[in-house]
Amino acid sequence: MARYQVYLHIDLLEAVPKSGVQRQRIMDFVRGLQDKPRTEGDYTDKDASLRVRQIKIIGDYALSPIGSTIQSRR
Repeated sequence: MARYQVYLHIDLLEAVPKSGVQRQRIMDFVRGLQDKPRTEGDYTDKDASLRVRQIKIIGDYALSPIGSTIQSRR
């Protein structure tokens, strides 16, 4: 089975720590999307077009693979 390509918005890379456990966990999750792009998140919400988005919580960050958003809980 072919792997998917994962593209990140530069804001994601600038928002997460430059090193450390949280960055490693975030990058591991993103890399995992290559093999399992339909990975379920911890929560769901809907965007403006009412499309369901999966929200993954990793440490202090909430990631949404669809729309490539990241929010810090700090």
